[in-house]
Amino acid sequence: MENKRGKCPCCGFLTLPREMPDYEVCILCNWEDDGQNDQDADQVNGGPNGSYSLTEARLNFKKYLVMYSPDNDTRIGSSDWPEEIAIKKSLIKLFEDNRMTSEKCKKDEIWSEIIRLEEQLHEYTRLKIKQYELSLKKN
Repeated sequence: MENKRGKCPCCGFLTLPREMPDYEVCILCNWEDDGQNDQDADQVNGGPNGSYSLTEARLNFKKYLVMYSPDNDTRIGSSDWPEEIAIKKSLIKLFEDNRMTSEKCKKDEIWSEIIRLEEQLHEYTRLKIKQYELSLKKN
């Protein structure tokens, strides 16, 4: 699995498909990989990442585990729920453990757990979207 993934330019973890047919959004930090990198990290390109430069998004990820600042979080459902934060912290630890080990068996175990936790984060996103859609129907 690891060799099929690329590093997110914002959080630095292996969360993105190596060969992207379309722009991908990082499950951890929510940065949409639009080709921006260290060379133009201070530039605000607009588009999918809004008013955030890669530099600002990186700082926000270190503080809040997401590219957004709390006062400008544009995701449906806004900020992460405590359960999502716990999953993200577990994922970060697993990604770091994966970097440190060279044992193939251990790496396989780690990747299985990473995939399981990523699916849990996707489930929370789906739940937030459903709640948002229900709130629109009520109004």
